[in-house]
Amino acid sequence: MRRLLAVTSTVVWLLGAGLIASGTADASALPKIQSDGWSGNWHQSWKVRPRTIVFGSYYFIKDLRYGHYNRHSAWATGRLFIDNCQPDCAQSGHFVAATADFWDVFDHKGPGLNFGYLSLKWDGGRRSRLMWIDSLGEYWWKALGTPPADRTRA
Repeated sequence: MRRLLAVTSTVVWLLGAGLIASGTADASALPKIQSDGWSGNWHQSWKVRPRTIVFGSYYFIKDLRYGHYNRHSAWATGRLFIDNCQPDCAQSGHFVAATADFWDVFDHKGPGLNFGYLSLKWDGGRRSRLMWIDSLGEYWWKALGTPPADRTRA
């Protein structure tokens, strides 16, 4: 009986180690998200499942919780900071509940596979921003419309 228990424990441990190792390998093959498209240090800020993403002086999203993340798309909820700079940029921002949808994976010589587009929605879906990454790793956005097909500055 002890021998059976020891063998069972060893098999369970090996299976668990294999699952952990395979999960790590899969995570390294997942597309990355630009987590800081503002600071100019875009080479080091590409991450899988980042908890915070900085888009620029008007927006950033924090406390991201991913409900879906694979090689084709990702979806998360979080707290979006909106700053309309009224009366000025230092005094007017606030947080709102938001969703973030990522898609259009492409291979870039810097980060490797990454999501090229992001749709942010808040205020019950009544407000949104369509964002994309340009060739410099910076976020650009439009309230409505379609981003440039070649991901260069608009």
